[in-house]
Amino acid sequence: MNAIADRMPHLWNAIARMDGVAALGYTGDERLELREDGADIDAFVFVRSIPPPIERADAYRAGLGNAIDILDSDAIAGGPWGRADRLIVGGTEVWIMYFRTDETLCGLEATLAGNRLDRENDFFPTGRLAALLTLNVVKDDGFLKRIRERLSVYPRGLRDRMIAFHLQLAYDEEDFTSALRRADVWFFHAVLDAAIEHFLQALFALNDTYFPSRKRNEAHLAVFRQKPDRCAERIHEAIRLGSSEATLQASRDLWVGLVRDLESIVADATGRA
Repeated sequence: MNAIADRMPHLWNAIARMDGVAALGYTGDERLELREDGADIDAFVFVRSIPPPIERADAYRAGLGNAIDILDSDAIAGGPWGRADRLIVGGTEVWIMYFRTDETLCGLEATLAGNRLDRENDFFPTGRLAALLTLNVVKDDGFLKRIRERLSVYPRGLRDRMIAFHLQLAYDEEDFTSALRRADVWFFHAVLDAAIEHFLQALFALNDTYFPSRKRNEAHLAVFRQKPDRCAERIHEAIRLGSSEATLQASRDLWVGLVRDLESIVADATGRA
């Protein structure tokens, strides 16, 4: 086992022993041995009330001793990523993010109700749901178990609202036409990227999957049952064609065809439901 993977269990155990910790989990490879070079480690700590910085720092030192190279308390002081401390351990960045249990449940229910359909700055509300389902659990007093039971079936209402909201935005005719008229590759790229994001969010909802983020989307597409033919390949081709003034029209036409195919699949699925 590598050094960071060997050290983290001591850190997790020290955090879990703090008063009021209802659940603790971390993202990524469970054994922390398959991370990409330079990848950080994100831990989610769910608490009834957030412990003060000195108590949190004492727990980190109890778990890691002098292995901590840098400790920035309250590196993030609220918002969608909670109250977070940043540690550097053996050259690896470790984020310990604290979330109040009541606020977590409130945000979860608002998302499931279809009240948070799109990204909020750099945060996808559905991404939090995806993370809650996939965390490697270190400690749980039943909090995460209850949440996972709640999330186990993708709500039909959320599915319908996500698809309706995002599919209509997957092709912005005015912006695409403007980019073509100007032969503006950079603008076209921005318009296409926004369209891809909406397309993906509709596609994930169609396949009853909480959209996690813009990372590793292609791996999900590979296993989705409901999708346009050659979906990933056509997205790649639209991006490639959109990188040259000479082929912007071809990129736009390809993209329109992909969106129309998804609309047909959605219509068929709605008709069967």
